[in-house]
Amino acid sequence: MRTYSATWSRSPCYNFPMEPSLYYVVKPAIIVQDFGANHSYYAARFKDRFGNPEQGHMGLDFRAPHATRGYAPCSGMAHYEKDAHGGEGIVINTGPSTYKGQPCTYNVILWHLIGDTDPVFPSPFPLDGKSYPVKAGDFICWTDNTGAPFESSGDHLHVGLIPFDMTGYPIEAHNGFNGCIDPRPYFNGRYAVDLQIIPLQQRVLALLRTLYSRLTGSSQ
Repeated sequence: MRTYSATWSRSPCYNFPMEPSLYYVVKPAIIVQDFGANHSYYAARFKDRFGNPEQGHMGLDFRAPHATRGYAPCSGMAHYEKDAHGGEGIVINTGPSTYKGQPCTYNVILWHLIGDTDPVFPSPFPLDGKSYPVKAGDFICWTDNTGAPFESSGDHLHVGLIPFDMTGYPIEAHNGFNGCIDPRPYFNGRYAVDLQIIPLQQRVLALLRTLYSRLTGSSQ
């Protein structure tokens, strides 16, 4: 398991010249509730920062049974949060990027996680609220259904995306989704967990070369 340190290390994802490219957090990536879905349901139960009814679902919900492993969809600085309803999640800030040609940063929100609610599945990510650097493909969470204040279809992974201007204000604050935008166009069609396969293959090849050298006396 990776050990997280609160010191920042620069990563390629932190210097986005364009909008971010996100990997799927869980595999397979099956969407069970789309962005903007169920307008009447959300309008009756949730309000934005201005007190106006929400216009629909503020992200994408992915099918994820209890304690499904979740992997970082991008690199950046991440921290743990817990809301008033007991919902737990991890927020990843991408660092400098662009949104519709405007300089910005993005928050990628992973929500309804186990956090500290199930001792059988301790969080792989620190729950102290401090920011830690993560890399795309890091194992950072277990999925759950924490914090759902109203009806819910059960365990799942919610992914939200918010662009902020360089003062930290949501660029789409007045869009009826509390600044959230549809994450779907930002996914690159690849899975974050697959980023772990290449390092594993490299380690296996290195081990095989070492064994071959010992058996043959070769220096290769």
